[in-house]
Amino acid sequence: MVGKKENVTVIGSGEMGHGIAQSFAMAGYEVTVVDVSDEILRKAKQTIAWSLGRLAEKGKIRRENIDVVMARINFTTSYEHGIRDARAMKLLLTTHYWPQTL
Repeated sequence: MVGKKENVTVIGSGEMGHGIAQSFAMAGYEVTVVDVSDEILRKAKQTIAWSLGRLAEKGKIRRENIDVVMARINFTTSYEHGIRDARAMKLLLTTHYWPQTL
């Protein structure tokens, strides 16, 4: 667990981003996930919740810790909000988004 509040931003919540965000949150970090649409972020949030549920079913984490971990993760489409307090960032882009972001 992190001693003081540390903020991490994960830009991109697709194939790997949601898992990276989950890992940081499980380690005690406050995480902001940034992506291009609310729909993509909704799917990422559902995937993280499902993954944590599976970990609880397998006895890897306590079921009551699911809400604790989920509370550490914020989801936004605002890059400005996402990077405001970050001490570290992880950028995950696919070729699908390159034309839109360059």
